[in-house]
Amino acid sequence: MNDYLPMEPRIIRISAVGNNILAIQVEEGWIEGGVQIPYEPQEGETLCPDVQNPHLIWIDKNGEHIGVLVKDKANGDQRFVFETLHGNKLSEKADLSASYHVNGQNPHMVWRKSKPSNMEDPAGGVTLEHMIYLILDEEFHISTKYRLQFEKGLFDLDEYEFVHDPMNHRSEAVHVTQLGFRPNDPSKKAYLSQWMGLGGGVQYNGYKTFHILDDATGEALYTGQIQMQNDGMPVPINNSGIDSERKKSEPRVKYDEITIHSAVYEMDFSDFTKEGCFRIYVPALGCSFPFHIDESTTWLRGFKLSMKGMYHQRSGIVTGEPYTSFSRPRCYHPDDGRVIYHSDCSLFESGNGLNCYGTDVDNFGNLMRKSTDIVVENAWGGYFDACDWDRRIQHLHATQMHLELYLMFPDFFRNLDLNIPESGNGIPDIINEGLYNIDHYRRMQTAEGGIRGGIEAEEHPILGQGGWQDSWPAFAYAPDFWSSHWYVSAAARASYALRKIQPELAEVYRESAQRAMDWAEDQYVSLLEKEGHKWTQRAHHKARETRELAAVDMFRLTGDVKYDVLYQELRQEHSYEASFVYATLPQGHGDSHIRQKCIHSILMAAERALQFAAKAPFRLATSDPEHTRIGPWASFYTVPNNVELMRAHYLTGDSRYLAGAIDASQFACGANPTNLCYTTGVGPKCPVNVLHHDSRLTGQSVPVGITVCGPHNMNFSDRAGFIPFLRADCFWPGIYSWPASESYFDVYRLPSQTEYTVQGNIGPNAYNWGYLAAAKA
Repeated sequence: MNDYLPMEPRIIRISAVGNNILAIQVEEGWIEGGVQIPYEPQEGETLCPDVQNPHLIWIDKNGEHIGVLVKDKANGDQRFVFETLHGNKLSEKADLSASYHVNGQNPHMVWRKSKPSNMEDPAGGVTLEHMIYLILDEEFHISTKYRLQFEKGLFDLDEYEFVHDPMNHRSEAVHVTQLGFRPNDPSKKAYLSQWMGLGGGVQYNGYKTFHILDDATGEALYTGQIQMQNDGMPVPINNSGIDSERKKSEPRVKYDEITIHSAVYEMDFSDFTKEGCFRIYVPALGCSFPFHIDESTTWLRGFKLSMKGMYHQRSGIVTGEPYTSFSRPRCYHPDDGRVIYHSDCSLFESGNGLNCYGTDVDNFGNLMRKSTDIVVENAWGGYFDACDWDRRIQHLHATQMHLELYLMFPDFFRNLDLNIPESGNGIPDIINEGLYNIDHYRRMQTAEGGIRGGIEAEEHPILGQGGWQDSWPAFAYAPDFWSSHWYVSAAARASYALRKIQPELAEVYRESAQRAMDWAEDQYVSLLEKEGHKWTQRAHHKARETRELAAVDMFRLTGDVKYDVLYQELRQEHSYEASFVYATLPQGHGDSHIRQKCIHSILMAAERALQFAAKAPFRLATSDPEHTRIGPWASFYTVPNNVELMRAHYLTGDSRYLAGAIDASQFACGANPTNLCYTTGVGPKCPVNVLHHDSRLTGQSVPVGITVCGPHNMNFSDRAGFIPFLRADCFWPGIYSWPASESYFDVYRLPSQTEYTVQGNIGPNAYNWGYLAAAKA
C-alpha cells in the first residue's frame, strides 16, 4: 500500500475563481496494483480457465478471483494483480457551510461538483475528483493572509493558510493553451469561465482588463480588454453519428448540443509578438498556466510529440530507447511465432469496416464465421488501432494527411528529425512514418493486386494481457475493392512524394498502387452488378468516396486522363480531401473549371467554419455542422475541426483562415474549462488514466502523443450507459446535468472518452499541429 497517501480525501490545490469565491480541488481515494509481476505459485491458489474464454486463466484463492495468469514467451509467465481501491469517501459534511471557516467566518454558501477520476480494474470502483466552491461574504484583498479551517477529518488537512497573491497564483477560471503560439500567429486568445455545478456559472462582467506577465520576472508586458465571447447558452449541432449507434428501440435523436453552462469571456492578445514564457493575469483574480511564444517549443513541439504518438502505435517492433522512454516488447511479429490466418470475410462486410450487408452484429461475427486455418505470410507491421491491437485500412487516413502536409511544405519537413528508427535514411521522417503504415498492407498484397483490409483478433483484448502477450487467434481480412481503393490513394500519394527523393522507391509504390487500382476497379464493377443492391446506403456512399480519392491520387501520379475522367464522374462537393488534391495539381494538369470548383468548395467550407466558430463557445469550429459527429468516440473537442480552414489558408494565403484554424485549436490545447490539454505529454495537465493497456499493465506512464476521444454530452450518448460507474453516487450534480465541455472523465476503461485511434485522433492532431508549425502567416 502507498503508506504516504492518507485515507482522507486529499486537498490538491486551492485557488480564487471569483472576487469572493474559493475553489478547493479534492481527490478522493487512490488505486494500487494492476501491474504484472513474475508469476510464482502461492499456497492456496489454483489456476482456473475461464468457462467462456479458455485463453483467460484466473488465479483463484478461497473461491475468489484474485488475479490472472498471463503467458509471456518473452519474459516468462506473469501474474496480473487486480487493482485495489483505497481511501475514505468524502463526507456529506463537505456540503455544509459549518464545515469551513475562512478567517473565522463560515462561507454563506457551498457548491460542489464531483466526477470520477480513475477506475479500479476489474472491480470497477472509482476515485473521485471534487471541486468545492466556498462563497464568502467579503471580497478577497490582495496581500491579505487567509486561514482556512476544515471540519476535523473532512480532508487530509485540518487547516490551510495562504496569502492572496493573484499575480503569482493560478486561478482555475483562467484558461490558455498549454502548447503556446508562434510570434506571428494572427490570433492569440485566452479565456475566462467557471461552472460551479448547481451553483451555475460565475459572472465575470466586473473584470475589464487582463495583463500578460513575464513568467520569470512577473513584469507586465501587455494590457488588453476582457470581452464576453459566449453567453453560455447551448449551441445546437446535428450529429448523424448518434443515429448510427442508436438501438432501433430508442427514440431518434435529431441533434446534439455544445454546452458550457457558464458565460465565456475572451482575452485577445493577437498583436503581442514578443518571444518568451508568459502567463495571463486577471487583476485581483489570478493567473493562467505558463505558455510560450516562439517557433520551436509551440506547434512544432506539439507536432513532434503527436508524431511520436504514431510511433508508439507501431506493431511489429521493439519500442524503447533511444526513440522513446516507453518500453514494450515486439508485438505480432512472425519471427516470434505469431501466426496470422486468412478469413474469407472482407473489411467491407465486417463491422470494423462498412458492414455492407448489415449482417455483422459486432466487430467480430463475420470475421470468425468465415475464418480459416490458411496462414497469411509476412503479415506484420502497421499501427495498432487504439488500446487494442487490430490494424485496419482506415489507419491510412493518418498517413494520407501526413503526406498531404509534406507535399504542402516539403522544405519545412524535408530535414525534420522525428527520432524514429528510419531517421537519416535519406527520406523525410514524415514520409518514413507513413511508409511503415503503408508497407503493412503492401506486404500482404495478393499476386492479383488485391489489398487486405488489415488484421483483427477473435475478440477484444483479454484482461491482464499486453500486446506481445495477446493469446487470441488473429486473422487477415480477405481483399476487397474498398480497402484496395483506400490503399491506392495512400500508395500513390507516397510515390508522388518520393518521386524526387528516391525515384526507384517511388516506382515500387507506383507499381503496387497501379496493380491495386486495376484489381479494385474490376472487383467493384463485378460486385456492384451482382450484389450492389444488397449494400447499405452508407456502404455505397463510402465506396464512392474512397474510389473518388483513389482516382484523383492516381491522376496526379500518372497523368493518365482516364483517372481524370473517373474523378470527374465521381466528384462530390463535400469530398474535400479529393478536392484539395485536384486544386493543388501542377499547373496545366486537369480541367481548370473543375479546379476552380474544387477550390470554391473548400473556401465555402472554411467560411461555414468561421461562421459557426463565431457563435460557438471557445470558438470551436466545424465546416459541416449538420453532419459533424460530437458524441461518444467523436473527438469533437479534442481534435479540431479546422482542416478546411487550413486548406483554405494554403490555397489563398488569407490570414482569416489561419486565425480561425488557430482559434479552433485552443480548446484541445488546454484553453477550456478544465485547463486540460487532451494530448498526453503536452503541458502541465493532460490525461493520465488513458485506456492504454500496455503501459497500465507494466506500471509505466502513458506514452506521449496520444490524443484521447475526450468529452461529450452525456444526454446524447446512446452507448455511454453501459459503463457501470455512470451512476448517481459518482457524480454531483447528476451526470445529465454536466455540460459537454466538462464531461471528460479521466477513467481507464471508459473507451468513449479515454480511448483514441490513429486515424481519428493521433494522426489528424499531428496534421493540425504540423500545419500550424509550418504555415506562414
